[in-house]
Amino acid sequence: MKVKISRRTIPLVRLILPCALLIGILLCRAAFAADKGQAVLSHSFLGLVRAGGLIGLVIFLLSLWGGAEAIRLFLILRREKISPSGLVEEIESASGVGAFHQIPEICGRHPSFLASVLLGGFRSATEGWDATEKGLEESLDAESARLYRKTDFLALVGSIAPMLGLLGTVLGMLSAFGELAVSEGLGRFANLAQGIYLALVTTVDGLVAAIPALALCAFFNHRIAELVSDAAQTAESLTLPLKEYLQTRSTAVPKSGSAPPELPRVRAHREGE
Repeated sequence: MKVKISRRTIPLVRLILPCALLIGILLCRAAFAADKGQAVLSHSFLGLVRAGGLIGLVIFLLSLWGGAEAIRLFLILRREKISPSGLVEEIESASGVGAFHQIPEICGRHPSFLASVLLGGFRSATEGWDATEKGLEESLDAESARLYRKTDFLALVGSIAPMLGLLGTVLGMLSAFGELAVSEGLGRFANLAQGIYLALVTTVDGLVAAIPALALCAFFNHRIAELVSDAAQTAESLTLPLKEYLQTRSTAVPKSGSAPPELPRVRAHREGE
């Protein structure tokens, strides 16, 4: 018996990244197309993006991408998405009457983290409880690692953005001192001060992008750990009737002289296999 689990498509989530990048490009275009008669040394947000040049633009778009990822994680890292209440109720009902063979079908109707963990253990149910428990643990570890990988991009933004900012600062300082070498009179110091200001802008841009990204990454990692712990406890309670059934099956001799019906073998499929 094969049960295929496919992730549900969330149109809103799929639109987040393109919309965020489009908004970012429009904002940057507005910033770079602003009146050139305005003061160059602007402390506004768009002014800092504009002053940062190409590197500032890259950092800004990177931060928008990170923001879109954060919104996506807020939508998918919810208790109902990880451990659906409908899944729990249906499995409790089926286990209460000993209909363990219905577990794969129930999990297939509620694709989720918990469903994948339960199917990971149920695949080995025909080999006894020890094999089932091992399957549950291995499936829990694999699904947990998959969830944690969803925060990798936020960690990447938190690591790369400051480095890009530092690169922009170094290039800006080189340009500023290069102009100082060929300037004459009092204007040389004004040019130097302006050049240093513009050089430091990218450092500010990088830190502004990195700090929220790292904070969100830590928040989501903590959230994932909490959800995984709850799902593990739920899986343990849901498999208690199955544990009793398998242990009784392996030790007791059926009074009728015939063994109870075998549990079906199950292989869980995910989208992309």
